[in-house]
Amino acid sequence: MVVRRRLIALRQSKGMTQAQVAQALGLSRAYYTQLETGRRTPSLDVGLRLARFFGVSFEELFAPRM
Repeated sequence: MVVRRRLIALRQSKGMTQAQVAQALGLSRAYYTQLETGRRTPSLDVGLRLARFFGVSFEELFAPRM
């Protein structure tokens, strides 16, 4: 649940739509939308691409906050 909120916040901070992020990452819009809604969990490859794209570490994006 926390990851999806981070994805939404990061995307919005860039002023991008889901379709724009999906296209930039080579993903379908439907798949990216499922990541943001929590219906899908990204593979390691996609997770690393997301972190790189948004300029955050993998841990910052996916590690639970204490």
